[in-house]
Amino acid sequence: GATTTHAEVAASKEVKKSIPSLAVLAEGIGDPQVRNRGTIGGSIANNDPAADYPSACLALNATIHTSKRKISADKFFKGMFETDLKKGELIESIEFEVPEKSAYAKFPNPASRYAIVGVYVSKLKKEVRVAVTGVESVVFRCKKIEDALSNNFSASAIDNVNISDKGFNSDIHASAEYRAHIIKV
Repeated sequence: GATTTHAEVAASKEVKKSIPSLAVLAEGIGDPQVRNRGTIGGSIANNDPAADYPSACLALNATIHTSKRKISADKFFKGMFETDLKKGELIESIEFEVPEKSAYAKFPNPASRYAIVGVYVSKLKKEVRVAVTGVESVVFRCKKIEDALSNNFSASAIDNVNISDKGFNSDIHASAEYRAHIIKV
C-alpha cells in the first residue's frame, strides 16, 4: 500500500524474495529516520527529480492504483514534482511487475543520499527496461541502453552506447557530462 514505509519495503521478506532490488533501493533511501517515516506513496506522489522510487516504477513497469483509477508508470511522472494525479486523487497502492532479473545502483549525494545519478535495470518477461533518476528534471527511461540490453543482456552490451548529456542537470555536485558518464558506469 501507499503508506508502506521505506523501512518496511527494505525489510519485507516478500519483497526480498520477489524483487530483491526494490528492497535494496528502499534500504538506500535517506537515513534511518527518513526510512522509518517516509512512504513509498509519498515519494512517488512528490516525484522529486532525484528520488529513487520513480525509477523503480518505470523499470518495473508499475501500475499506480489511486482512489479513482489505475495509471501506468510510463504516464504517471510528468515533470519536476509533477505527476498525473488529479486534484483530490490519492495513491492507494503500487503494483510492480516481478522481473526475471533486476538491479538498482546509485551515485548518492553524500549528505542527503538522494541520487546524483540512479539507474534501475530490469529484465521483464517481454522487455528490458532501464530508468534513470537524478539526471534530468524528471525520471526517464533510457531507450539506448534498453535496446542494447534487449539484444544482449550483459554489461558489455552497453560499451558502445553513447549517452548525450543534452538536457541533463549540471550543478555543484556533478556536471551534465559527468552524469552522462555515470549512467553507464
